[in-house]
Amino acid sequence: MTTRALHPWKFTAHGDSVELGNPKNLFAIQSSATTQLELSPDGQRLLMIQAPVQDSANLTLVVNWRQELKK
Repeated sequence: MTTRALHPWKFTAHGDSVELGNPKNLFAIQSSATTQLELSPDGQRLLMIQAPVQDSANLTLVVNWRQELKK
């Protein structure tokens, strides 16, 4: 996976040319070939679908742990 930053740009169209503003660093994302981004129609929300990180730590869930303490 590669760490990349998401940068929104303000732009203004002037006839046949486009004026670009300065990019702003919104946030960093872990991207891979399976990362997909989709912007909402109103431009206010971003949906990111990303495959889980394979090298993440395992999680152990212990149920009834209070009963185990009594033993």
